[in-house]
Amino acid sequence: MVVFLVGCSVDERSEIRPVELTNEQQELVDLLSLGHQEILLFDFETVEAYKDIELWLEIYEYGTLVERCLVMGISEPMTMLFNGQLAVTINRNWNYEQELNYNWEFMLKGDGFGASSITQTTAGSDVLGRAFGSIRKPVEIQDGKEIILYISRYSRGGMRVFDDQNLQIYIEQLELIKEYPYVYIIKARFSM
Repeated sequence: MVVFLVGCSVDERSEIRPVELTNEQQELVDLLSLGHQEILLFDFETVEAYKDIELWLEIYEYGTLVERCLVMGISEPMTMLFNGQLAVTINRNWNYEQELNYNWEFMLKGDGFGASSITQTTAGSDVLGRAFGSIRKPVEIQDGKEIILYISRYSRGGMRVFDDQNLQIYIEQLELIKEYPYVYIIKARFSM
């Protein structure tokens, strides 16, 4: 009797994805996120070797890019596999001029590297509504391709709420944010 074993190969790909939390961990994150703070947690893993990781924040007013804050860049002299975690905390508060201040803190940790960075931004006082969210499913990492990890849109009037299952659509269709006075987008890019 001859037995042939045929294995199914798993299609491995480089990706960044939300951290899968237990119920207890999610409850703790929810507790820490009460009030004016958001906590974003991501895992990333590459199956190809890369040299660079970049993270940045883009700020738009009515669809026009007004500021691009490079918050972090990791560059290795030789290509390597990048496996690690990214955490972002976003703290919002109103200042004495009734402007909305943001403190963005980025923490990146991986095999053999770690970095952190803080940046601050301000939105005008005339914003009323906000729709926001981060990726909910894994996004494939491709050489030199931008990845949207998070978006926050402000409105002066009523806010249209819609399901952003695929935030990557805003890379190709930036006109979708032209109606919003302020939009914040966190992006990442891995390069070989």
